[in-house]
Amino acid sequence: MARVLVIDDEEGLRESIQFALASRHEVQVAEGGRTALELIRGAEAGQRPFDAILCDLMMPELSGMALFAVLEKENPRAAQRMIFMSGGAVTTESRQFLTGLEEGRVISKPFTLKDVRAAVERKISLG
Repeated sequence: MARVLVIDDEEGLRESIQFALASRHEVQVAEGGRTALELIRGAEAGQRPFDAILCDLMMPELSGMALFAVLEKENPRAAQRMIFMSGGAVTTESRQFLTGLEEGRVISKPFTLKDVRAAVERKISLG
């Protein structure tokens, strides 16, 4: 069973994704980037690391882009496991960030739970 972290500031979306993935994966959720960073650091310090990290791009406090930047420095392996959920790139910075990602690393909102499952399975299969 793979470990998946879902990061989104929208509670309903977090819960829906958690429910959709829970039958096949061990799923943890975080309401924002700071909480997620603590969970990722904790996983690397003692628990099995996350196999996939679904992260909203735009969140208060610590955005998905900022979390990615921290992880690239601290834990590149975790950064490579990230899949971003985006409701649309609203800033020049976010558009450039998304353009720089390889295919399969972004799920555009609105998406279906089937889309989420497929993206997670793809990321897990790539190791």
